[in-house]
Amino acid sequence: INAEYMGTKRSRWGVSHSRVPTESRPGHVALIAGLYEDPTAIFNGWQVNPVAFDSVWNRSRNVWQFGSPDVIPMFSGGLPHVFSYSYHHTYVDLASDPSRLDDWVVNTAKQFFNNVTYNETLKLMLQNDRIVFFFHLLGTDTAGHQLRPTHPEYTKVLINLDQCVRDIYEMIEDFYYDQNTTYILTSDHGMSNRGSHGDGSPDETRCPFLAWGPAISFPDGHSLEKPRIICDECSPEELQNERDITNNKWGLNVNHRQDMRQADIAPLMASIIGVDIPVNSYGVLNPNIINGTMKFKALSMYTNAKEILEQFKAMSNKRKHDSMIYYPYPQMEILINDQSRIETLLSSQRYSDSLLITNKLIDNSLQGIEYYRKYNWTFLRNMVAMGYTTWSLVMYSISRKFYLSRNNTKLKSTFQSISRMEIGCMLTILSLVSIYLLTQSAPILHYTYSWLPIILFTMLLYLKKFWVPEQEDIFNLLSIRKLILSVIMIEVLVLGVFYRSIFSIGFLILAMLSRSTLPFSSPQHIRKIWTFLCVIAAGFPLIPVDYGSSHILVIMGSLWGGLSIYLSWLIYPMGDKKGLIVTSVLSIMQASICVHTDFSIQNKKGLPIINQVITWIIIVIGLLRLSPRSNIKEFYELDRLRQIGLSCFPFVIALSVSFEALVYVTIWAILWLYLYLVRKENKLFNMNDLMYWVWTFIFMLLYSFFSTGNLASLSSFELKSVYHLTTLFNPFFMALLLLIKMFLPWMGIAVIFTTIISQFKFPPTGFFTAAFALSDIITIHFFFWVRDHGSWKEIGHSISNFAIMNFISLILLVLLSTSKFLLNK
Repeated sequence: INAEYMGTKRSRWGVSHSRVPTESRPGHVALIAGLYEDPTAIFNGWQVNPVAFDSVWNRSRNVWQFGSPDVIPMFSGGLPHVFSYSYHHTYVDLASDPSRLDDWVVNTAKQFFNNVTYNETLKLMLQNDRIVFFFHLLGTDTAGHQLRPTHPEYTKVLINLDQCVRDIYEMIEDFYYDQNTTYILTSDHGMSNRGSHGDGSPDETRCPFLAWGPAISFPDGHSLEKPRIICDECSPEELQNERDITNNKWGLNVNHRQDMRQADIAPLMASIIGVDIPVNSYGVLNPNIINGTMKFKALSMYTNAKEILEQFKAMSNKRKHDSMIYYPYPQMEILINDQSRIETLLSSQRYSDSLLITNKLIDNSLQGIEYYRKYNWTFLRNMVAMGYTTWSLVMYSISRKFYLSRNNTKLKSTFQSISRMEIGCMLTILSLVSIYLLTQSAPILHYTYSWLPIILFTMLLYLKKFWVPEQEDIFNLLSIRKLILSVIMIEVLVLGVFYRSIFSIGFLILAMLSRSTLPFSSPQHIRKIWTFLCVIAAGFPLIPVDYGSSHILVIMGSLWGGLSIYLSWLIYPMGDKKGLIVTSVLSIMQASICVHTDFSIQNKKGLPIINQVITWIIIVIGLLRLSPRSNIKEFYELDRLRQIGLSCFPFVIALSVSFEALVYVTIWAILWLYLYLVRKENKLFNMNDLMYWVWTFIFMLLYSFFSTGNLASLSSFELKSVYHLTTLFNPFFMALLLLIKMFLPWMGIAVIFTTIISQFKFPPTGFFTAAFALSDIITIHFFFWVRDHGSWKEIGHSISNFAIMNFISLILLVLLSTSKFLLNK
């Protein structure tokens, strides 16, 4: 296919650019409906669309689709003219040969066309116009997740895909034998070198586009056609590099390249089969690709423009009707004038000129749609930011209330009364905000965003006596220094999300300052061990994100865990020695079984059922030891923490592909040793000490996220992590396992910090409320950095970072509850 069609004048090709999130469902919605679906719709169901929308499938006479059970049902529900053929979901086994998925599609299609001979009704249906065949070939996506795109086996899957495309082409041509079928080859998303997708990196947003057939205009070799290269994130030098890659690396003529947005394919398909463009489509037709007269191209483009313009008018009229205070789109009159000019040009048969004005009309209409989509964004962003800010202040005040009430029990139920003037001010502000939202006919959710900061500020009035530390002057030089130091420490955590080396520097500083960090009476040999562990921990964030899997590191992780348990017993020989030995041996067995499973999968023998069963049994045996003990004596609390860490260790190993277990053991060892050294100290710490510990807690949570598996973002999880437990493709179950992989180190950190805080006579609830405050302050940073413009890489990372910090804020409550449960506090 590549040699015959891309290398000659018989095809149109280019790069199709998808949007964040680069997942299957949003990608297919863009391809078939021409709209960019709200990403949150994924949480309403993977296959069933929560909101009905128009698509090319709706407009067609008949559709026959073959492929994955996770994609095919998306567009067939309730449509009697759409006929679907898909394999069972258990057929998608990530441990088997991915090429068999594509082979199934080809074989099923062959059987379908062979059966036409015996079905006259089907034969007549296939001779109609406005019909679509959709072949979903999942092999390369599965191979990328399973092997990574750089693996030699991935090339074999690509070769097989190329043959499948050729087989499908020849199958259809042999059936119709009229050369009147148009073909489009593309994908829903790309893939990173890690074998993942979801973010906005160029590898994940760039998709192939290839079209050929009678409806496609082939490049004229006698004319110098201008290429269309879309590269939003490219500088002039990088744009020239795109040209050089096309000519030199790909061996193709750059002048024939025609890039497009992913949503642009929907109006192209509609134009090819002769149906209306789907309603709510944002796709823009490329007239260079359509084979037809200039009149046909001009009329098709104008139809496309009117469809987008009608969306703009509908949004404008709704906003005007719903709002008492209305600010129209500044270029409204220009749009109306352009539409009149286009109709005049078309009536005078000046089609080339009309195309220029039509493109301008489409661009302005899309900008107008964006204007109304963001109509109240400034107000909403400010209200949401105020919500985060007031929530942080409430959490800080509650934490300080716990601090002040340690020696004064009367403060536990004491709140500051609110004056009538304050109540009146709050009600006035609430009324004014409500009136404004009422004039804008805002949805209920906007009222929630707007009322929340006002309600939280009212809570602050009740807690105002806890805002400022007693006997401290905020304008005192020492307080200003503390304030500056606090800001610097917060910004360090923010920078750590962008630069993982920040966490390495943090642990190196801990190693160098061990004399001041650890109690003065700490034994010298334990102090050296703790320093060594900090240096080891500093190295993990420096490992490249795309390091890949390593059986040696998995085995080393299990041995590192066993050695750590042995050394901890030498340091603290109290507790259940037999249980520690058994769980340590099971962890080493778990690592050996996982390595054997990996070799079986690599040799295409699949996930051995006996390995899968034993792996789950070892995990269950370990987790059973997590059950809370009643009457835990302080003397045995260190052993209880040791047991909790070791009980989760087999689960961590089962989800490891490289050095995750090493990171897990190292974090546990550092915190456990510190608790061992400070357990005999009986002192109360002040509010400054509390904020230091809260900062350290958030630092550890971020460190474990970006070091355990060395994640760069939410889509950086290795799907291989679940292969030891299941290889049947189930997005939600696999996502749950990956969340557990992320949660286990966090749980360990929370349990040990809860014990440390209790050691210093401070309630864990007060500590976690302070952690809430700090995490929300960091979240505000990323909230204002969320972008919806620029390169998709920047947009994807901004959304991912904001989601990570929001998730940490939400998970704190779970961590608090889990810690209290496991420690029976």
